Amino acid sequence: MSAITPRTPGPVTPRLRGSWAGRGLLDSVHGLAFVGLALAEAALILALVVELSDAALIFPLLLIPPTLLAVRRLANVTRRLSGQWCGVPIPEPYRVYPERDPRAGVWQRFGQTGGQMVTESATWRDLLWMTLDPLLIWVLAAIPITVVVWGVFGVLMPAYWNPIVQAGGNNWYAFIPVTNWLTALLSVPLGVAFIALGLWIAPLFLRWYGQSARSMLAPTKQAALQRQVTHLSESRAEAVDTGAAEIRRIERDLHDGAQARLVAMGMTLSAAEQVLDENPAAARALLLEARDASARALTELRDLVRGYTPRCSPTAASPRRSGRWPWTAR
Repeated sequence: MSAITPRTPGPVTPRLRGSWAGRGLLDSVHGLAFVGLALAEAALILALVVELSDAALIFPLLLIPPTLLAVRRLANVTRRLSGQWCGVPIPEPYRVYPERDPRAGVWQRFGQTGGQMVTESATWRDLLWMTLDPLLIWVLAAIPITVVVWGVFGVLMPAYWNPIVQAGGNNWYAFIPVTNWLTALLSVPLGVAFIALGLWIAPLFLRWYGQSARSMLAPTKQAALQRQVTHLSESRAEAVDTGAAEIRRIERDLHDGAQARLVAMGMTLSAAEQVLDENPAAARALLLEARDASARALTELRDLVRGYTPRCSPTAASPRRSGRWPWTAR
């Protein structure tokens, strides 16, 4: 049975310290990168639409699973960059499926891959994001860099206003009709103000973009709950396996170490008993050897159980009633 991947988002890159202008410029460039991702998303959605429109043919049908995989990878890029650039981490919502049989045919592998992704709600949320982002949401990422470029256009107005006016163009910059040197110079401070505004709003708009992405690309509450249940189940299974392995190790050490020494000590005592009347000196030597063997066996038992102590909570059942001690490692 499939399970939600218990993955956590990677570490969020801390916001760069420095001037607000430097941070704003960097966030404006990041917004431009998100616009490029939106173009790639539009290309993938268009390719998927073309493949579905020609689904009656075999070749376009075989291209659908790779396209869906590309959609998933591009969505993961957006999730990672949202945490690093926007400060809005987005965990991956996908499930992990059992490995496919390498001996399976093309159609069987196609059915397994395509069917698993199509029936997963996270895939449809990815497709929804990649449909809305190129249509509308990309504007949030593009507004800061657009305002900055518009400000640069105003700052450079004195350098190119004259050719535009000589060509008969209607040259306006915001609310200023640029027709002479005075109005061209008035465009410079207005352009500086636009640049400052674009740099100031860049972190805010970038965070809004990340929050919009999280609203569609993050796991749903049901998926997050399933992921937590899966993580707890895996942790419990790991703890049970670790405890079983530790019990087997203790049993093996008892059998190979202390138990063997105790058996040898019993044989030594039997031999001492047989020669006690005829050869007291030999019996004494055997008894000394048995005493040394018992000391070594006791040392091995202490080394074996060192670090394990019984722990009972006040509300827990008495070990005598339960018949066992809850051994825990220190």
